Amino acid sequence: MRIRYTNTLNHLVALQKFALRHTEIGKKMMLHRFIAVESIFLFIAILFAVNHNRFMVLLVFLAVSGLAWLFRERSVLLQFKKDFKRERRKDDTGLFDKERIMSVGPGGLTVDIGDQRSHYTWDQVKHTGKDQKHVYIILSGVLHYVIPISAFTGDHDPEAFLEAIASYRP
Repeated sequence: MRIRYTNTLNHLVALQKFALRHTEIGKKMMLHRFIAVESIFLFIAILFAVNHNRFMVLLVFLAVSGLAWLFRERSVLLQFKKDFKRERRKDDTGLFDKERIMSVGPGGLTVDIGDQRSHYTWDQVKHTGKDQKHVYIILSGVLHYVIPISAFTGDHDPEAFLEAIASYRP
């Protein structure tokens, strides 16, 4: 089975969000960012607690900590968008905008982007998923793929694609 598609920044942001929620490295990244922000907030709270009402400082610290927890994923995604735009400006190969061709077969997953070909064995595919707009393929390490649903023809093709991957995976 072969799928042709291109990715936009919105597709890649959706992939990043999926990876943050479904991979160990993504969960650790959000937790580490939260701990770093909390450490800064705690230091500031300690400085304020010396000369201010400690109970009010504690309430403000807890409120700000709650907001930091709620927006931890958003902060990672904002950083990803910024980094992506910077890398895209530096890209002299044009790979970001090239069409991708993903082939699925018994030997593994092959992705062609321009002149570059990458092949992955089925044991490198750690997780797959689907939402209303995308199909996600999470590989071992930090490389992952997102395929927009619009790349599939017919309503059942994304499911058939994921079923094919599931049938090949050990």
